[in-house]
Formats: sequence, structure tokens, C-alpha cells
Amino acid sequence: MKYDDFNKVFRSTMSKYMGQRVIRPPFCGCSAASVGPVMLLGRGIKNDDCGRKTLRHEHGHYLDYKDLGFFKFFLGIGLPSVINAKKKPEKRRISSYYNQPWEFRADKLAKVSRDEHTEEALALSDAYYKYLKSLRGAGWFKFLFKDLWAFIKHDFKAL
Repeated sequence: MKYDDFNKVFRSTMSKYMGQRVIRPPFCGCSAASVGPVMLLGRGIKNDDCGRKTLRHEHGHYLDYKDLGFFKFFLGIGLPSVINAKKKPEKRRISSYYNQPWEFRADKLAKVSRDEHTEEALALSDAYYKYLKSLRGAGWFKFLFKDLWAFIKHDFKAL
């Protein structure tokens, strides 16, 4: 992507990034989220290396949304992402936010590299994604009432 395209996203309150609608609301500060086809990118996020990584990372969530569909994305990516974003790092079993399976995958899809990425996180991310893709019928009940909460606590035995 050309640098000018990043400039357009960071200068505008509404734009598109690689097909995804980007809204820069005043109430998000330095936070960002992908809600299905829409990315909320706080106006406090700057057009620097960190800000561009955030933009690309959120676009990675959009790519997951397109692949998984709304239901699997919301329950398997969105919900654990929001819950873990609220936890303090010392309360997370995997302390790096971006090594959580659902966050690592967004970075991987968007080709974002971070110093804290580990081989273990890559393996967990791939296994978690395959698990989500395989869920059908009654498997969703087990996921919703048992596995999802285990994943959020980082007990990955279900994988």
C-alpha cells in the first residue's frame, strides 16, 4: 500500500482501507476495533509506525470476519478480544496482548510483525483458527458453554 493511502485514512473521519470502511470517531481516543465490515480507529491514533500497525492489525480482524462469517467471528474472535483487552497484562496467562490466538492471527493476516510474537503463539493461533472453522451444529454449544471460557482463561486443552 502506498504511503499516501495511509495519509488519506489518518486525515479523514470516514474512508476505506483495502475495502474496509474506516470511521475515526472522536470518542475512541487511542483505541481501535473492527466490528464486522467497519473499523473504528480512534482519532488519537497517529500516522506513525505504531498507528499503521494498528490499522493493519484491525484490517486483519476484518479478513477473519470475511472468512469466518459474523457468528463465528463475533463469538470466536470479537468476544475474547474484548474480554482480554480489558484485562491487565499481569492477569493474562499470555501477557502479550498480541500473542493471544485471535490477536496473533489478525497480525499474521495483515503481515504485522512484532518483537513479542513467539512460535508458541503462532501454533496456538493456527490451532484455534482450525478449531473455529471446524465448529458445526452441536459443537457450538460445547464451544459457547465450555471451550470459549477455557480459551479466554488460556486453557488450550480443547485444541
